[in-house]
Amino acid sequence: MLKIIRSAVVCLWPLMSSSASGQSTAIDEPYLAEVPRACGYLTEALAADMLRAKVQASAANEHLPTVWSQCIYSGRGVVGRNVHFTFKYMLHELTDVAKLDPAQLNFNVTFAARGIPPSATLKDLGKISFAFEKKALTLLMVVTGIQGPPDGAGRASELIATYQLSDPDTPHADRLDRLLPHARRHLQEWLARARPPQPR
Repeated sequence: MLKIIRSAVVCLWPLMSSSASGQSTAIDEPYLAEVPRACGYLTEALAADMLRAKVQASAANEHLPTVWSQCIYSGRGVVGRNVHFTFKYMLHELTDVAKLDPAQLNFNVTFAARGIPPSATLKDLGKISFAFEKKALTLLMVVTGIQGPPDGAGRASELIATYQLSDPDTPHADRLDRLLPHARRHLQEWLARARPPQPR
């Protein structure tokens, strides 16, 4: 059982080879060689506005350009308020909406969301996006339609942007409404600077 879980985690969090570069001609998607820096988007001022409180940056904030970038802030003097922006490369085949059965795609994103099943699917943001709700937590996962560098085994990757807001004093719908404009703006920016798809 442990071996199966480890295999699934490796698939969802591919290790990028330092020599891996270049985009796949087998995938008709634009290309970004590095994940965007999450803390360049989730600034202290923005976090304070979203959490309506003074904020504290997490010690877990990090930027690994060919793997992932994470930025987390928690509210000071308030209970249960935090905001996360995480941008990462996952295996393209795990979110390939053109090939995957909907049930398999749902299983894959549920696993990536730490076991929370999606409560809604959005088809007007990226290739597809998913909203998740668990008590005071709202999570938005965007399958961007932007490929990244291949992993150490040469497999194609996909840029996945995840936005998370926890606030027990705000309903899920309002939390989602606060996250969506950032996701839409970021995707427009990344598509504008991404390298066009390679001719097949």
